[in-house]
Amino acid sequence: MKFTDGQWLMRPGVVAHYAAQARSAASLGDKLVILAPVRPIKDRGETLLGPLLTITLSSPMPDIVRVRIEHFAGRLAGGPQIPLMPSAGTAVDIDDGADSATLRTGKLTARIKKNEWGITFEAGGRALTASGWRGMGYIQTSDRGN
Repeated sequence: MKFTDGQWLMRPGVVAHYAAQARSAASLGDKLVILAPVRPIKDRGETLLGPLLTITLSSPMPDIVRVRIEHFAGRLAGGPQIPLMPSAGTAVDIDDGADSATLRTGKLTARIKKNEWGITFEAGGRALTASGWRGMGYIQTSDRGN
């Protein structure tokens, strides 16, 4: 789906909300769950401005990181659902530091910056790819829904 009109403008009726910072990081078993507001939060009053994205990182196999981005995930699944082979999961190492949170699986590391949004995937001491500002978001359209 195309949301932009040219390089810089959004199409009429389209509003984009991009992750701005990793406000909190929590280890839930073998998953790293990041709460990412769409604006930097400086005080308590700013928690009411805009959507909150839930970004879950997990590992179905060694050296693979699954990234799931959700907003209002507590609704019923729309279906149809295609059953997948259940995976036993993979041992991961999750670290929640002051400046970043990391999830390691095998030789691959996913590093999430906390103060300004960014995820970097690293292996062998070098960055493989990264997703920065405006890399992950939630789009609302006036005619097709969210």
